[in-house]
Amino acid sequence: MYAQGAQIGADWNHRSQQELNTSLARCNDKWYQSSGRMLKRSPGQEWAETLQACEGIIHFDAVLCRGPRHTQGSDEQGISHLQPSITTVALGSSGCSNCGSCIEGPAVFGQSPASHLPLLAPPPLHEPTIRAAQRPQTIDGLPPPPFIARCDDCLRGRWCERCNKFWDEHCYVSETKRTQLQQVEAAQSVTTGQQVPGGEGPAGADIKVYNGLCIEHCLVDEEMSGSGSGGMWG
Repeated sequence: MYAQGAQIGADWNHRSQQELNTSLARCNDKWYQSSGRMLKRSPGQEWAETLQACEGIIHFDAVLCRGPRHTQGSDEQGISHLQPSITTVALGSSGCSNCGSCIEGPAVFGQSPASHLPLLAPPPLHEPTIRAAQRPQTIDGLPPPPFIARCDDCLRGRWCERCNKFWDEHCYVSETKRTQLQQVEAAQSVTTGQQVPGGEGPAGADIKVYNGLCIEHCLVDEEMSGSGSGGMWG
């Protein structure tokens, strides 16, 4: 990776991915693209409580996560409740890999409350309004795409950090009861094509994400690239 050719290749791949994200989202604003992690570190709980207290009064360049685990009363569905948290991952407009949306519903510019949308950079020079500061600039002049983003806790075990696919709570319930060894065995069964005794499909078909990678595609790629070369499976 220190070789000049490798660095140039990595730069080209990065630029190509950026152009693809922009094209698919029809928008230059990274919050509306399938950008993945926007913040390297999750802001502290104090910041989340500040955004909550200032809702409708002060607007920020980030928003609170609206995943179902942050909703009061979610315990009735057997889901543990989470404290307010700031969104850290931009998921793009395509939504859940299965249903194409998200359980909380995407935020839509011009329809959703302003507190559901982030301020965008650069700030407008000639329209000093919140609406202008939140308006995404599309590359085709059509209405902006839906805004879908979540915090790390609401994506744990259901989001691929490489391809940015995710599955919402209606489409996939994480296997939280599996031990680490059971998860490893299930993930390996998918990559080897092992069948479930008395069933159909691989033994780990009920697991979508393992170690931050989707099992269907990215985990297999990681196995192939690492096999025999000191990779995660080598």
